[in-house]
Amino acid sequence: MARQSAAALAVVGPGVRRPEPAAGLTAVEADLWRKIVATKPGDTHPLLSAYCRAVSASEVIAQQIERFEPEWLESPEGLLRYDKLMQMQARQATLIAHLGTKMRITQQSKYGARGAESAARHAFDGTKPWQRTAKEA
Repeated sequence: MARQSAAALAVVGPGVRRPEPAAGLTAVEADLWRKIVATKPGDTHPLLSAYCRAVSASEVIAQQIERFEPEWLESPEGLLRYDKLMQMQARQATLIAHLGTKMRITQQSKYGARGAESAARHAFDGTKPWQRTAKEA
């Protein structure tokens, strides 16, 4: 299936409504769902609920790591807990990256090697296209 342009994705036909978040999602997960669905065509992806849950879980784990006191690392139990949190964070990051790539919402899935090089070369530098010279374009 060919990829659609950003303009095509922004337009939803008459009578087509964006799907509401799945019933089991939290408020944070539902908000993420709406943001992602707004960038996609009228249909949804079955992996989106899992992606929203993975991002939400990752944020909870990150909060636990932020609250972790450095002196807790001096005890074997504290060291074990910290190691477990870091492993959980790594698993969630891998899951998020995998699901995001499958749904084509990550940079990796949006660009091939040549496209990424071109995008980097043409990154917005504050100059409008009509202000550039022919050499810069």
